[in-house]
Amino acid sequence: MIRSFKMLVALLCCIAVHTSSGAKEADLAVSNIPADLLKGANAVTRYQHMEVQIVSGNEIYITEKIAITILNEKGAGYKVLRVVHDQFEDIEYMEGKLYDQDGRMMEKMKKKEVIDVNGDAGTFAQDRHTNVFEFECTKYPYTCVYEYKVVKKQSVFLDPWMPKFGADRSLEQSDVEVQYPLDFPLRYRAFHINDKPTIKPGDGRNVLSASISYLAATGKEEDYTVWEYFDTPEIIFAADKFEMQDRKGDMASWKGFGQFFYELNKDRDVLPDGMKKIVHSLADTCHTDAGKIRVLYNYLEHNYRYVLITFGIGGWQTFDAQFVAEKGYGDCKALSNYMKAILKEAGITSYAALAYGSKGEYPEMMLDFPYNAFNHVILCVPQAADTTWLECTSNTLPAGYLSTHTSNRYVLMLTPYGGVPVKTPGCKNEDNIVSRKADITVNDKNEMTGTVDMKYAGEQWDRESGYVVNAPKTFVDNYFNSKLTLANYVISNYEIDNQSTAHVP
Repeated sequence: MIRSFKMLVALLCCIAVHTSSGAKEADLAVSNIPADLLKGANAVTRYQHMEVQIVSGNEIYITEKIAITILNEKGAGYKVLRVVHDQFEDIEYMEGKLYDQDGRMMEKMKKKEVIDVNGDAGTFAQDRHTNVFEFECTKYPYTCVYEYKVVKKQSVFLDPWMPKFGADRSLEQSDVEVQYPLDFPLRYRAFHINDKPTIKPGDGRNVLSASISYLAATGKEEDYTVWEYFDTPEIIFAADKFEMQDRKGDMASWKGFGQFFYELNKDRDVLPDGMKKIVHSLADTCHTDAGKIRVLYNYLEHNYRYVLITFGIGGWQTFDAQFVAEKGYGDCKALSNYMKAILKEAGITSYAALAYGSKGEYPEMMLDFPYNAFNHVILCVPQAADTTWLECTSNTLPAGYLSTHTSNRYVLMLTPYGGVPVKTPGCKNEDNIVSRKADITVNDKNEMTGTVDMKYAGEQWDRESGYVVNAPKTFVDNYFNSKLTLANYVISNYEIDNQSTAHVP
């Protein structure tokens, strides 16, 4: 499948695991950075220390200390500190200090300079905030030292340990320490770490620790190089038993994890009477279930829109079908639940499925390691001969086509009997088509006129449609007038025919 492209990070051959507690601020002079870590680097992570104290399933403290040396203007983006908080996560404190190239402190973070940004791009309403801070300094090199502490009030998602380095950023040292009760069912999975993290019991708790050091910047990112999730040193964590507000769940198996979300969202698919009449006026004209699915999905696409609204547990629990019917919008959970209710009224069973939606890199749903690897919900409609998948947030995709956003990956189908891992279909090579037919006339002045018929199918259509379907006319005009590799040309007229070739019985 087509994926987004980023630099494939090359790891050093030798990665040591130990339990160093991080460098002292007195050692922050730039002259102390090893020469090998300066090559190709615009910034260097001097140290990064992450400490996690798990008290219970709804009380987890996370402290992070990090020192970053900004070598030049190109590395200035790394000086920004961002700390997220919402109903499930509070910030206890944020601190920052600025040091010159000799390791002398110049400035401290001021509380009034921290900006509270509400929500994420593309979100209609939510309780998620991000505290943002950065020092204003242009005398390079300099070092930013940050420390912050947050308390999490849920354990369905535990923060991973990810040493901060990359194409233009080297790392001197990074370590993690996780303290948790002996009876707390913590699991972990490590990637690209040669030795296992150590786990030592003591004082009624276990202490997991790991460290990594001396990772050099890998060089300039190159276009069209495939980047895979978990391709750098990282440890992810999961709890067999988790809590969210006053609810408790089981993540020891995918079945149990799916059961929690099924129960959280069940009985929220009751349609109002007016919508029931519309369903039958459409579905009763079709002779097969496949025809009903396509007609009803087409109705959803043309009459409802996607918006993201998340408050507290509403980030996991759907708005009911009555809400969507009245408002005419919903997020991925709500629209999938609404389509499920519509199909149910037409006598067709379907199931919501947790997925990770991304046309680029995404965390795989590992069958032997249940964890929260999801950010999206789609709909699965099992049938006797085949299964139809529906992307209910789209207003352009044909029924049964998921696009590269969620195709060809494992998802967790939510059934009354628990979660069931299922793989979504991907496009076959023969389905991915680009064809062009040109009828060109050249006159005696070497001027060309004519028509070009271009056809895109499968993932090729998926990519091309993003530029021309529902885009402003001025944007489409500019796109077509720059698409052909001709020195000079103007497209005087064009038509776009965007449709599924599937027959609707």
